[in-house]
Amino acid sequence: MYASKDVVEAEAARVLLKKLLAGTAGLGDEFTARQVRMKGWSGMNKPEEADAVCELLADCGWILPKDAGRTAKGGRPTTIYRMNPRAASV
Repeated sequence: MYASKDVVEAEAARVLLKKLLAGTAGLGDEFTARQVRMKGWSGMNKPEEADAVCELLADCGWILPKDAGRTAKGGRPTTIYRMNPRAASV
């Protein structure tokens, strides 16, 4: 059961990476897991799924995380991601 979740997560990460590398993701230079989730792509349309996919790509070095802290209104801390320049040249 857990292995199938990992396979779905890895496939979703592959799809997101392909879109990022091709420039077809429709995300800015910097993006959040929430923005990924809002695209509604399969395997990334729940908060925990989008978070897991972004964390997996960050763990593999494809994207770089940056803690943006809280917004002026408070709220939860946000992580902003951007493509790793080294990865984009692969």
